[in-house]
Amino acid sequence: MLDDEHVRSTVDLLEDKTVKVDFSRSLVISQWSKLGLEELDFGEGTPLHMGSLTSDVYCLVLPVIGDSTAVRVQVSVPESMVEKFEYYMQEF
Repeated sequence: MLDDEHVRSTVDLLEDKTVKVDFSRSLVISQWSKLGLEELDFGEGTPLHMGSLTSDVYCLVLPVIGDSTAVRVQVSVPESMVEKFEYYMQEF
């Protein structure tokens, strides 16, 4: 169970620059779909596509440009697991 106290203690730990955190067995889930990134304008108009950083530990929920009811979920999967992951995603 993930409660407020656990989240706050984890944030405190990550903010402590003296602590070395091992992310090798971590999965970070980050909700970006409600940040309004699809409305950003750097002078050339709003974006046509929203992409993300490349990482082995992130699962990102991104907005879909032009469809405010949809999200794109981007999951990092180790190369050795891609075939099995694709199988389960297609079967279920």
